[in-house]
Amino acid sequence: MRSRLNGWLEARSSTYLIAISLALVTIVLSLDLLTGDELTLSILYLAPTALAGWYAGRRAGLAVGFLAGAAWYVAGAIEFDGYSNAFVSASNAAVRIAFLLVIAHLLTTLRAMLVRESRLARIDPLTGAANARSFSEVCEVELARSRRHRRAITVAYLDLDDFKKVNDDRGHAAGDQVLQKVVETLRSTLRTSDVVARLGGDEFGLLLPETDEEAAAIVVARVQEHLVAALDVTASSTFSMGIATFAMVPDTVEVMIEAADDLMYQAKREGKNKVRHQAVGPPRSVNLEEDWHRVAPS
Repeated sequence: MRSRLNGWLEARSSTYLIAISLALVTIVLSLDLLTGDELTLSILYLAPTALAGWYAGRRAGLAVGFLAGAAWYVAGAIEFDGYSNAFVSASNAAVRIAFLLVIAHLLTTLRAMLVRESRLARIDPLTGAANARSFSEVCEVELARSRRHRRAITVAYLDLDDFKKVNDDRGHAAGDQVLQKVVETLRSTLRTSDVVARLGGDEFGLLLPETDEEAAAIVVARVQEHLVAALDVTASSTFSMGIATFAMVPDTVEVMIEAADDLMYQAKREGKNKVRHQAVGPPRSVNLEEDWHRVAPS
């Protein structure tokens, strides 16, 4: 129940959330005035402040916190028929508003930290690509979608050949630049709906949703051309790739990724700098092989 409510709130616009928060401030103020000084409802003013700050952002949280503090003060002033002097009245108003503003600030700061940590848990810090955990999660979603709509899906496994030599000859900083260049090139070559992930030191995964054998071959040719040009300039390195296209969607993500991984290792065993592409499922199963001859970038 709580996860559903959280998801519903996450999907709402900031304007909508602010409106809800202000409505809650009004409700709490009304209840506070009805109950008088016999029952304190001061803690309830935290609810709209927390709601706005957590889901709508820092500015919304501070604005709602200020209004909630003002409403809290108004209710108190009416209940106690005024204060002995103006200083006491102003001091109470300032303390109540400051308290809620601090709460709003702390909540929005905590929220930002949690979002950042959640993002870092799914992103490779060096290249900015998805990491293995994130890649697996996205594959789960796309696999279910492909199964539901009966559409083909393609996954690829790419490995840089003899990448250790780049680190040994030119240093790890140069090696890091090569990895970053690979991700940059893949992202600029693929569709926005495709996923690029760094699965290991010099191993990358590509997920191509709704991509059949013919479309995958076109994508692979484009990836090959751009990567060859990029690596010629960056590191004079080669790479091997295994591509598995599933017209018949596999039962699990592990099966899908393992198929591409096995094809990539076949390319490695056959001399590297190759691509192995296998289509699985009706109407036929094929096994394509192609040498990747290095060419100078135009």
